[in-house]
Formats: sequence, C-alpha cells, structure tokens
Amino acid sequence: MSRSERESFRLFYCQKKISNNCKLSYNRCSEVYLCGKGGRIMKKRMIAAGLLAGLCTVFVPSAVDSPWQMTASACEEGQEARTPFCLPLAYSSEVVTETLRDKQDGKLMIEAKTYAVTLSGKYAEYYPQLQQTLTRISKEKKSQLHKLLRNWKQDFQSIYEQRKQAMPADTSTPFSYENSFMGLRADSHVFSFASSAYSYFGGAHPTLYYDAVTIDTRTGKVLKLTDVLQKTAGFAAVIADEAIAQQEYRDQLPERSESIRLIQEMIDSDSLVFGLDNDGMKVYFGNYALGSYAMGTMVVTVPYKTHAEFFCPQYVFTGIMAKG
Repeated sequence: MSRSERESFRLFYCQKKISNNCKLSYNRCSEVYLCGKGGRIMKKRMIAAGLLAGLCTVFVPSAVDSPWQMTASACEEGQEARTPFCLPLAYSSEVVTETLRDKQDGKLMIEAKTYAVTLSGKYAEYYPQLQQTLTRISKEKKSQLHKLLRNWKQDFQSIYEQRKQAMPADTSTPFSYENSFMGLRADSHVFSFASSAYSYFGGAHPTLYYDAVTIDTRTGKVLKLTDVLQKTAGFAAVIADEAIAQQEYRDQLPERSESIRLIQEMIDSDSLVFGLDNDGMKVYFGNYALGSYAMGTMVVTVPYKTHAEFFCPQYVFTGIMAKG
C-alpha cells in the first residue's frame, strides 16, 4: 500500500454496536473488519492517528487470557465493504485412546486413537457457540471410536486367533486405527480443521480417509460448501485443474472430464471433503475417492487469490496467521 493510500485510511474504535449502513456488520467486540467510509461505523467515533502503518501487527493479543475490549475497523475513502480482518484465537487438541485385548492371553489387539479439540483459556467464553460445537464434535468422535471397536470386536478376535495359530512368534499388534487431528485455521471468522483416519483391520492393505470441518467462529455453525462459496457452477473444473497442476504423479489421475464428473457428484451430494486455511480451500481425496487404491490420497489447494470470484469474502483469510 502506498503512502497516499495509507493516508486515505482512518481508524475507528467502537464498543458493542455497529451501524447497519456497513455491509459487514458484527456485534462482537473481538472482530476486526474493513468497510466503506460511506457507512457510519458508530455514533461516537475517534480517529487513531499513526496506527494504520502497523495494521498487520498492532492487533495481536498480548496473551491468551486478555480479552479484546474494542473492535477496530479500517475504512478507506469511498470504498465498499471489504474482507473481514481476522484475529487469531488459541485452541488445543488431545489424543483419545481406546484399546482391545485378547480375551484369552490379554495381549493388545488394537490401540485405536481419535481426537478432541477445545478452545484455550478464555476464548471458550468469548466464542461460546464455537466451543459448544467443538465439544459436540469431540463427543461424537469418542462415541464413534467406541462404536467402531464394539462393532469390530468379534472380527478382531477371530482374525487374531487365526493369526496366533499361523504366526505364533509374531507379537506385534495386528490392527490399527488412528484418526489424527490437523489444524488448518483458527481465527475470529473461521475455525477449520481436518483429520486423516488411517486403519488396518486385517485386509489386503490399510486405508486412509479424510474428514474436515469448517465452522463459523461467531455462530458455531458447521459450514457447508454452499456457505463458503458464492457459486458452485464451474468449481468442479477448478478443483480438477488445480489437481492436475499440483500433483507430481498427475498421470495417475483420471481423465480431466472424468475427474470433473466425480468431483461434481461430490459437490451435488454434499460429500466433498474440504477445509479452509490461510491460503485457500483444501480439498481432500482419500483412497478410492478419484481412482484406484494405487493412485493414493490427494490434497488439492484452491487459492483464494486465484479464484476469488468463487469465495464468500467473509470467509477469506485476511489478518494475523495462527495455527495450532
């Protein structure tokens, strides 16, 4: 940004309510966003001179337990609503483990793992709806893990007995399941993460599947693809083209037309696995998602900057980076 452009900016501070004249209007005082000066920001405003040059650094919380008391809004002369400025928030994840042992010799058959995630410090108080959603998801993951082991218990036991007879000297743990947490983005507008579920239950080979969750930080709503995109028409082709450009072994991908067809089916059935990070959308393809097992898994990035016409501005990252 040039000096003249910086000088055309003005900083305003407010406490709780923002005028509806701005297209982007939020009530939480921990938000920072950009809007046009044509919309009155507040009844009482105060110009803070000399701060804008450090816009990308001045909004860093001093500590996890320090709440934001004011909202900062940067407004440019004659401009309309802009992408929200994102403030980082803190969170933590933990590994949840459950085991099954052979009922006869007591040896470990499987150590299965999943995850739980929660906001750190007072962020749970600042964003109660988000915390409720994270608590629900964590409980669901624990419940799913328990159900998986319960449903597979007899099969594990049977395969384990056969294995003991065929390979009595083998003392390794025969089965494996691990659903690993991967943080993507955690800020005042979006909380997004993915997980990779690796499993081996005694078949020909292990499998790897992906899951991902993107949440509106303020409302706690789990966002669908149609919530974060302004349009979906043509987006399957965008993903397919980015996959071709990004994958080292692109010759193992299906034909472009077939990839578009498969991805479009995922979009139409709301089964496309995606998350949002600081750079764009991550699209995850597990084993068999786009082709044979031999093709492996794939993660494709759809950059915000390159495909800005697709993304809803309120979910595009602009601000201070924070990853867990």
